[in-house]
Amino acid sequence: GGNMNTARGQFADSGIQTAALAAGGNSGPPFNANESEEYNGSSWAEGNNLNTGRRDITGTGTQTASLAFGGQSPATAKTEEYDGSSWSEQNDMPATGFQMAGAGIQTAALGFGGYKAGVAGYGGDTTLEYDGTNWTAGGDLNTGRGTPGESGNAAAALVAGGSSPSITPKTESWNGTNWTELNDLNVTRTRLGGTGSNTSSLAFGGETPPNTAATEEWNSGIATGAWVTGANLNNPKGHGAAAGTA
Repeated sequence: GGNMNTARGQFADSGIQTAALAAGGNSGPPFNANESEEYNGSSWAEGNNLNTGRRDITGTGTQTASLAFGGQSPATAKTEEYDGSSWSEQNDMPATGFQMAGAGIQTAALGFGGYKAGVAGYGGDTTLEYDGTNWTAGGDLNTGRGTPGESGNAAAALVAGGSSPSITPKTESWNGTNWTELNDLNVTRTRLGGTGSNTSSLAFGGETPPNTAATEEWNSGIATGAWVTGANLNNPKGHGAAAGTA
């Protein structure tokens, strides 16, 4: 596809393949970018900036109704909503968090895992639920982790890989209340991309280390699910971002 206008990593991603959104990130320097860009299936166009520039930020939702939360600028609990034109600040998360995973839509979202300010090397197990106004605590992950791959929505999500603090292949499924451990990834990795639903998902790229091009497809057809090898990315990469379905 067409290149982004501003090269960056560690940004918030949301939307689908033909209508995606990228916000914030690390464009090094500045390390805490605030630019947004919209993708139409072939090219990127500049959108309005975030109110707070940051990296390691999490995004979910659609291009015209996106949610961006957490990140480092330094570490922050800030939440912002995008209406297709501009970003507005909303109620903060209960605590700072960065390199979290996110799933769902702007009015019904999950934020889970990640790292907390001042706790070096700790992969958090916290799950937070957003109702469009406030954040509340949900059931904890079985394996705390930062920088995992994720997919699904606020009622049915999937998380795979990440750092806990060592790199983990573990996969868990969310049923709206609790997380359940399922079968592991075939390639143990962190900082990977994830997209789709909790029954039909992709996991691709990431760091093993080094960076990998491996792609895996989630098959939920057996009781504890299974990851099946798919076609590799054209280029190995870490800090993957993703939008769309599997």
